[in-house]
Amino acid sequence: MFSFMRRKTDFFSNETSSFQTVANNFEKHKKLYSEDSKRQALIKQKQDEERAKRAAAEAAKAPKSKPADISEGATVEEIDDEEAKKLELQSIFQKQQEFKAK
Repeated sequence: MFSFMRRKTDFFSNETSSFQTVANNFEKHKKLYSEDSKRQALIKQKQDEERAKRAAAEAAKAPKSKPADISEGATVEEIDDEEAKKLELQSIFQKQQEFKAK
Protein backbone atom coordinates (compact mmCIF):
# COMPACT_ATOMS: atom_id res chain seq x y z
CA MET A 1 0.00 0.00 0.00
CA PHE A 2 2.73 2.45 0.91
CA SER A 3 4.68 1.69 -2.26
CA PHE A 4 1.59 2.65 -4.28
CA MET A 5 1.27 5.87 -2.30
CA ARG A 6 4.97 6.63 -2.80
CA ARG A 7 4.77 6.09 -6.56
CA LYS A 8 1.31 7.43 -7.46
CA THR A 9 0.50 10.18 -4.90
CA ASP A 10 2.06 13.06 -3.05
CA PHE A 11 1.33 11.41 0.31
CA PHE A 12 4.93 11.62 1.53
CA SER A 13 5.44 15.25 0.53
CA ASN A 14 3.88 16.51 3.79
CA GLU A 15 5.20 14.30 6.58
CA THR A 16 3.08 15.75 9.41
CA SER A 17 -0.28 15.25 7.71
CA SER A 18 0.84 11.82 6.45
CA PHE A 19 1.58 10.62 10.00
CA GLN A 20 -1.68 12.16 11.24
CA THR A 21 -3.67 10.42 8.48
CA VAL A 22 -2.06 7.07 9.23
CA ALA A 23 -2.56 7.50 13.00
CA ASN A 24 -6.23 8.49 12.59
CA ASN A 25 -6.95 5.53 10.34
CA PHE A 26 -5.07 3.20 12.66
CA GLU A 27 -7.12 4.34 15.67
CA LYS A 28 -10.35 4.03 13.70
CA HIS A 29 -9.62 0.48 12.60
CA LYS A 30 -8.24 -0.46 16.02
CA LYS A 31 -11.57 0.60 17.55
CA LEU A 32 -13.51 -1.37 14.91
CA TYR A 33 -11.34 -4.43 15.58
CA SER A 34 -11.95 -4.13 19.32
CA GLU A 35 -15.74 -3.84 18.84
CA ASP A 36 -15.74 -6.77 16.45
CA SER A 37 -13.73 -8.90 18.89
CA LYS A 38 -16.18 -8.12 21.69
CA ARG A 39 -19.12 -8.93 19.42
CA GLN A 40 -17.57 -12.24 18.39
CA ALA A 41 -16.89 -13.14 22.05
CA LEU A 42 -20.50 -12.33 22.95
CA ILE A 43 -21.79 -14.47 20.07
CA LYS A 44 -19.58 -17.36 21.15
CA GLN A 45 -20.75 -17.02 24.76
CA LYS A 46 -24.41 -17.09 23.67
CA GLN A 47 -23.77 -20.13 21.48
CA ASP A 48 -22.10 -21.90 24.41
CA GLU A 49 -25.06 -21.06 26.66
CA GLU A 50 -27.49 -22.40 24.03
CA ARG A 51 -25.48 -25.62 23.73
CA ALA A 52 -25.54 -26.01 27.51
CA LYS A 53 -29.32 -25.44 27.59
CA ARG A 54 -29.86 -27.99 24.82
CA ALA A 55 -27.63 -30.51 26.59
CA ALA A 56 -29.54 -29.99 29.83
CA ALA A 57 -32.86 -30.40 28.02
CA GLU A 58 -31.67 -33.58 26.32
CA ALA A 59 -30.39 -34.92 29.64
CA ALA A 60 -33.78 -34.21 31.20
CA LYS A 61 -35.57 -36.02 28.36
CA ALA A 62 -33.28 -39.03 28.50
CA PRO A 63 -34.36 -41.87 30.77
CA LYS A 64 -33.07 -41.31 34.27
CA SER A 65 -32.00 -44.91 34.77
CA LYS A 66 -31.18 -47.43 32.13
CA PRO A 67 -32.27 -51.03 32.48
CA ALA A 68 -29.92 -53.20 34.47
CA ASP A 69 -27.63 -55.26 32.32
CA ILE A 70 -26.34 -58.58 33.54
CA SER A 71 -22.83 -57.70 32.43
CA GLU A 72 -22.97 -54.54 34.56
CA GLY A 73 -23.67 -56.54 37.69
CA ALA A 74 -27.38 -56.22 38.40
CA THR A 75 -28.20 -55.62 42.03
CA VAL A 76 -30.87 -57.28 44.11
CA GLU A 77 -32.96 -55.08 46.36
CA GLU A 78 -34.77 -56.53 49.32
CA ILE A 79 -38.34 -55.34 49.90
CA ASP A 80 -40.90 -56.13 52.59
CA ASP A 81 -44.30 -57.77 52.08
CA GLU A 82 -46.24 -54.49 51.78
CA GLU A 83 -43.99 -53.18 49.01
CA ALA A 84 -44.24 -56.52 47.22
CA LYS A 85 -48.06 -56.36 47.32
CA LYS A 86 -48.00 -52.77 46.00
CA LEU A 87 -45.72 -53.75 43.13
CA GLU A 88 -47.90 -56.74 42.32
CA LEU A 89 -51.06 -54.62 42.32
CA GLN A 90 -49.39 -52.02 40.10
CA SER A 91 -48.37 -54.74 37.68
CA ILE A 92 -51.91 -56.13 37.56
CA PHE A 93 -53.36 -52.64 37.09
CA GLN A 94 -50.98 -51.91 34.20
CA LYS A 95 -51.87 -55.17 32.50
CA GLN A 96 -55.57 -54.35 32.83
CA GLN A 97 -55.01 -50.89 31.32
CA GLU A 98 -53.10 -52.40 28.40
CA PHE A 99 -55.86 -54.95 27.85
CA LYS A 100 -58.55 -52.23 27.86
CA ALA A 101 -56.51 -50.11 25.44
CA LYS A 102 -56.50 -52.95 22.89
